[in-house]
Amino acid sequence: MADQRLVPAESVRPVPRGGAVRPSLVADIGDLPAVARRRELDARLLDGTCGFSGGQEPGRWTVEDLDLLLLASAERFGGETALLRRQAVLALGDLDDDRALRRLHDLALSPVEHDAARIAALRALGDRGREIAEVLVDDVSAAVAAVARRLLGAQRPERPKAPLPVPGDREHDQDGCAERCWCC
Repeated sequence: MADQRLVPAESVRPVPRGGAVRPSLVADIGDLPAVARRRELDARLLDGTCGFSGGQEPGRWTVEDLDLLLLASAERFGGETALLRRQAVLALGDLDDDRALRRLHDLALSPVEHDAARIAALRALGDRGREIAEVLVDDVSAAVAAVARRLLGAQRPERPKAPLPVPGDREHDQDGCAERCWCC
């Protein structure tokens, strides 16, 4: 058993004002139009992520959404907002606005951004980002460089050769299989 003299005394925890337990508050977002607008935009961004619905249709975003899309593309919190951020970056590519294009250029060229955000920005730029793709062909990130090469129409990297077949329960001779089987 431990020597009780060596165990420190339990520290006193301060009690917060109003007590240690408080009832939850429910906020009515009807009184907060900016919050309601952002939640509506987030819902529209997430609508385009379903693999069965075909994704986002062009023309879905307007210049009225631009400020919120710029904000969503700049938020770099945790993994829970990564999908929203990626969708916002792709939505910026649908808008024909100088601020949206500038944000996409900055995202694609920034080495401190996550590769997923940079790749989404490159894809959102499409043909408008050819000069940026030429710069990013030699990027430090292999993933970003590969996407830049693909956007420039360079040849895709060679697929690795298939591994040699593992002999099954059939005999294999030097020319291949004694009979045609799954590995030939």
